[in-house]
Amino acid sequence: MILHAENIAEVIQQLEAVVDQTIQESDVHGIFAATYLQMTRRVSLGIDAGLFDDGERMDRFDTLFANRYFTALAQRRAGEKSCQSWQVVFEGAEETDNIALQHMLLGVNAHISFDLPIAAADTAPGAIEDLRDDFERINTIISVLLDEAQEVINESSRGMRRIDRMGGDVDEWLALVSLQKMRARAWSEAQVLAGLSSECRKKAEQTSDRNTANLGRLIARPPRILQSIIDLIRLGEQGKTAAIITGLADIEADISCLEC
Repeated sequence: MILHAENIAEVIQQLEAVVDQTIQESDVHGIFAATYLQMTRRVSLGIDAGLFDDGERMDRFDTLFANRYFTALAQRRAGEKSCQSWQVVFEGAEETDNIALQHMLLGVNAHISFDLPIAAADTAPGAIEDLRDDFERINTIISVLLDEAQEVINESSRGMRRIDRMGGDVDEWLALVSLQKMRARAWSEAQVLAGLSSECRKKAEQTSDRNTANLGRLIARPPRILQSIIDLIRLGEQGKTAAIITGLADIEADISCLEC
């Protein structure tokens, strides 16, 4: 499999192949890959429907963004070490103690906190502010997809269903706030990166990589007070990795949230 894309259509094809392979192998990394596939499908539909200010630019942005993930994934498959941010994700995929939500958030953290600012700065060098509105529209996609992904995970996890019932919308709200903060920081970093010299930018990216990896480690190893809850959830998810990935990949892509 060639992990590189020239446009968003190829990104979707590559992600579908990644998801199919993770389903066959019951590889928990597919939980993030399937979620990312859903987001990319919605961006593609939004481009086709003319819902972004510049569809061609968004296609280029999405492709640059995805190729950073594909590079890290190719390194994993070759047995090579990737950047710190993605290394934490792939090490987390080997941990049997983590639950589906952790695997999803590990990938989301690396891709949004580290890859996204770089892709944004590369997409609109010298004109980063022109990208802001389209960048922010993705937040709406995230908020809707988060609820739908939660429902899929709940179907395969008795523990998550219990936590969801006890917490109501609290857990979704907290996760959404966290993702929004990630994207807000990503935009701020993109603005900074776009104005730096190549040498200064390299140092800034190294700092971002370290910070993102540290947050990833916290996701993979949360405070002990949460461990009993995680243990309860994990018991209900055993043997259901492929079903969770399939459920996430099969969510119907809906962009009505972008049409208002």
